Amino acid sequence: MARALLDLTLSLENSPPSHRSRTIHYGFDHRNRSAIALARALWLTGNAEQALRLAKQAVADATCLDHAVTRCIALLWSFSVHLWAGELDDAERTLVVFAECAEVNALGPYIAAVAGLRGELAIARAGASPELGALEESLSRLRAARYELLTTPFSLALVRGLMSGGRSAEARDLLETTIERCEASGERLLLPELLRAKAEIAQHDEQDGDAAKANLRHARALAREQGAVAWERRCLADLGVVER
Repeated sequence: MARALLDLTLSLENSPPSHRSRTIHYGFDHRNRSAIALARALWLTGNAEQALRLAKQAVADATCLDHAVTRCIALLWSFSVHLWAGELDDAERTLVVFAECAEVNALGPYIAAVAGLRGELAIARAGASPELGALEESLSRLRAARYELLTTPFSLALVRGLMSGGRSAEARDLLETTIERCEASGERLLLPELLRAKAEIAQHDEQDGDAAKANLRHARALAREQGAVAWERRCLADLGVVER
């Protein structure tokens, strides 16, 4: 994560100012994309306030460019920063604007993502949610469109929704499939959170405290290896509960 922070910071320092003609030529604004990626990296490394400020600035800058794809990218990933930070009202406002931008400009993959984002938000607010079907449909549509960037966070949200709804066996199966896919593809960003969910199933549904501790320690080690301070803090908090 430290390397990501350095590279993204250097990218912003060395890239020219955003300009709409250049944005149109390349398909999206690279400077803005670096800014929203940096906001996510800042949150993961424990710099929540700075991350939220930068996410809001990236959205404002993208809006000024008047370029739909750049604006959707900024809105999509700023949504994740607000969601991670527990700023659910800001996440909802961001989602409303994202949905409108995607629909007005007929941006297919982003339109497909809207229902999944609504499901993520509903589960974050209330746990079990009638949005589970919408999440499943969104995942199916995104896979059909070969847009895989949201597959893991949506799968994780679906796991949590299934768990909250008492559907532990389904949650466990989906969780194992998602972990296997991430390990096979090298997608490691959300592995600590997936392992935290696995620990929760072990603790509350299987009454297996040893398995819960093992999964949390594995998650903590991965988070520390990544430099993902935010994930590591969550693991430590859960370990504190399990080890009481």
